[in-house]
Amino acid sequence: MSSNEIFPDFPYSSETEPQLSWTVEETLQRILIKSHESTELKHEELANSLKKIFEEGKKELLDIHARVNNENQENICENNGTFDNNNNKRAIATTTTTNNNNSNTIKTITLEIIDGPYKGKTHDLSPKLNTPCMVGRSTGRKYRNGGISLSLDSEVSTTHGKFEILSGKAYYTDTGSTNGSHIKGMPLEQNTPHLLIEGIELVIGLSIMRINSLSTK
Repeated sequence: MSSNEIFPDFPYSSETEPQLSWTVEETLQRILIKSHESTELKHEELANSLKKIFEEGKKELLDIHARVNNENQENICENNGTFDNNNNKRAIATTTTTNNNNSNTIKTITLEIIDGPYKGKTHDLSPKLNTPCMVGRSTGRKYRNGGISLSLDSEVSTTHGKFEILSGKAYYTDTGSTNGSHIKGMPLEQNTPHLLIEGIELVIGLSIMRINSLSTK
């Protein structure tokens, strides 16, 4: 309801300061109109804030749903000796069982954050079968324990990406983040695994991560 609808006969703008010539009724009407306008503004701010929270929660649920679907697809394709991501039919190896017995299989990804809010921190990631190491702004257990939580990086999505071992090699996948992930200044295709090699630098939000080593131990 607008201010004019509350007091349609109020002869002044609500921005006009009360004058000595005003009646008591006009002064009270202006006070009530200003209070109504302030309340409407707060309602609008609250609605916008709730909408933002809803959209962030919705995106996080969609990210989780997409990740679960991807992992289920990986399981199916691994049994057939290939990895098929989002029907792209990216065959990148033989069966997981064979790879686990191969001494050349990467087991640990060691990376160092060389720029951003967490500059100087190192992480030893050990992805397991069907259990990738997640990276994002989330402070959930799977990010804090075994993954990478970048809660202070405002440009990182709640669920940003994942590190995993596929066919004995280390890969990083952007799981549909808002601002994307980059290598050598180029944006990575989302939901597509990208091979990692030692020395490569991965940009996630404001954070730059360098792959220091890929260990088979």
